[in-house]
Amino acid sequence: MPAYRSFLFAPGNHARKVEKVFDCGADNVILDLEDAVAKAEKVAQLVWESALPSALGSALFAPSIMAGILFLAGLLISDWRHAVVALLGAFVAVAIAAQAGAPGAAINSGFVGFNGVLAALAAYILVAPDLRLVVLGSVLATWLASYVYRGAPVPVLASGFVLAIWLMLLLGWLNPRFAQRRAKGEGGSAVAAQTTGLE
Repeated sequence: MPAYRSFLFAPGNHARKVEKVFDCGADNVILDLEDAVAKAEKVAQLVWESALPSALGSALFAPSIMAGILFLAGLLISDWRHAVVALLGAFVAVAIAAQAGAPGAAINSGFVGFNGVLAALAAYILVAPDLRLVVLGSVLATWLASYVYRGAPVPVLASGFVLAIWLMLLLGWLNPRFAQRRAKGEGGSAVAAQTTGLE
C-alpha cells in the first residue's frame, strides 16, 4: 500500500474549486460537503411534511403550510375528489422534483409543486375525470416548468401548468378518445369503462 504524504480537503460545492483541486499535486483529494461548506450554501433536505402542503398553498400564491392546509380543507368541503386530485398532483410534482435533483429548499417552499397541483386539478376538471390524465398533467407541468426555469423565453410562474393543459386539450381535440368524458347516466357504457376517475 503506498504511503500518502498529503491530503487536501476542499469544499465540494463549487465547480471551479473542484476542477482546480486535482491539479494541486496532493496525493489525496477529499471533497467535503459538510464542514467546508457554508451553512447558507448547504443543500436543504427534502421534508415531505412541509413540501406537500406548501405546494398546495403555492397554488394560491401563499407558499406556507397553513395556506396549503386551508386550501386542502376548502377543496374537501367543496368536493373530496378535488382534494384527492390536488394531493396527488402535489405528490407527483414533489417526487419528480426530488428525483431530478431540485434543491430541497425550492421543493419545501412549494415553488416546485404548485404547477403540478394546478395541472392535476385542471386535467381532472377541464380535460376528463381520469386519474391517468391527472398524473400526466402533473408530470407534464412539472417537467415543462423545470424547462422554463432553466431559461426558456416565456414567463415563469404558472407557465408549466398552462402549457401542459394546453397540450392536453390539443391532444383531446386532435384525438377525441384521448379525453372522453362520461355523460351523466351512462353507468355501464364503454366510455364509462375506460374512465378511471374517482367515483
